[in-house]
Amino acid sequence: MKKTHLIGVLIGLTIALSMLSIVNAVGPDLVFVSPTGETYKRGDTLTIRVVTYASDDTALLQIKYGSTIKWVDQGYFSPGDFIYTMIIPSNWAGGTYTIHVKGNEGSVGSTTFYLSVPSGGGGYTPPPSAKFVLSDFSISPTTVEPDETVKISVKVTNTGTKSGTKTIKLTIDGVVEKSEDVTLGVQESEIVSWNVKKTTPGTYSVDVNDLIGSFKVETEGPEPEPPEPASFILSNLVVSPSTVEPDETVTVSVTVMNVGEVEGSYTAELLIDGSKVDEYTVTLDGGFSETVEFTVTEDTEGTYTVSIGELSGSFTVETPSPPPAPAEFVLSNLVVSPTTVEIGEPVSVSVTVTNVGEEAGSYTAELLIDGSKVDEDTVTLVGEASETVEFTGVSGEEGSHTVSVGDLSGSFTVEMPEEGVGLNWALYAVGGLAILGVAWVVYKQFLES
Repeated sequence: MKKTHLIGVLIGLTIALSMLSIVNAVGPDLVFVSPTGETYKRGDTLTIRVVTYASDDTALLQIKYGSTIKWVDQGYFSPGDFIYTMIIPSNWAGGTYTIHVKGNEGSVGSTTFYLSVPSGGGGYTPPPSAKFVLSDFSISPTTVEPDETVKISVKVTNTGTKSGTKTIKLTIDGVVEKSEDVTLGVQESEIVSWNVKKTTPGTYSVDVNDLIGSFKVETEGPEPEPPEPASFILSNLVVSPSTVEPDETVTVSVTVMNVGEVEGSYTAELLIDGSKVDEYTVTLDGGFSETVEFTVTEDTEGTYTVSIGELSGSFTVETPSPPPAPAEFVLSNLVVSPTTVEIGEPVSVSVTVTNVGEEAGSYTAELLIDGSKVDEDTVTLVGEASETVEFTGVSGEEGSHTVSVGDLSGSFTVEMPEEGVGLNWALYAVGGLAILGVAWVVYKQFLES
């Protein structure tokens, strides 16, 4: 577990931050920092940042896919901005998602991001690129006397997949006062810091690449108010994965933030279906936060409610369906027709092929006559389908013949024709020869003429 500043740690793929609106002098205005144009995959960390200069202290967040609300939660400003992170669920469909933010003073903001899900539902691998994340933004002290040094620092991390260079700019009251180019390899980090002095009393707005803060320059005045006592809020409850098999591990995490000004301790209690199963105590300085993580397993199928404080979620335990049975073929209904023929007459053989499996497959039916293969036919069938394969033109010598296809067998008999029929064939032959003889004589006379 790592202690982080009030602004939070940008984990994973951090959304490119850009201000969409500024303070309206007439009424409250909410500034939403957009991930527009960014592409993510399931399981990536989505970071939402909201900045306000109005009197808003809470924001309602919604993520919509079309007209369907996929996720909703509430964040708290302290003071003036907050960062919210969530892991994109593994069952969200690919497409464009819209983030809506509404402050309690009526101020609003919205933006979009794109979720890429390749064909087959697998993971999405982006091309190698440098990706810079700014975190641990610090202004110290936040109140100084004229010409007293204020140290402004930020941690720059390359969370991408190749080296790159990032320009870090320090802007005070809208004017770029300093900048520094930071070159980092993959997963490398560097602290960039500047010392600033201001002579004129007042409040100075600080912007470091869209990380916003402020400090005051003031002369000695009355005794400061006592620090606010430790007070804790919970946010960003994440249950991952949302669907598991029996005895598979589920991770439950929540962010605990001390919105007070002095150190204090908080015990996060994990409840499953209303019963406490674990707890963890964190001690935080004022303005700092920490992510508390639990792991749980369940061996019984069903949906379980997870709660920590006032936040709740759920996960489902289910046994996966068995894979479909492979293709398996059964032969039946072998028919030999007719079973008795004369020499030269054809015999037809048919057989029914049935795929008793659940997956599609192919089967080659081989026709054997007296143990020798004389023909074959291949059929392709979906699960539980049947088809009749037929072989025609089968004949043989005089006698009984065995027919087999697979493990099925039958027979047919070839007989000599009756004597009368043989005499007819002889007469036909003699008549044919006589006709040919007459035709030859006529043709020869034609040639001689």
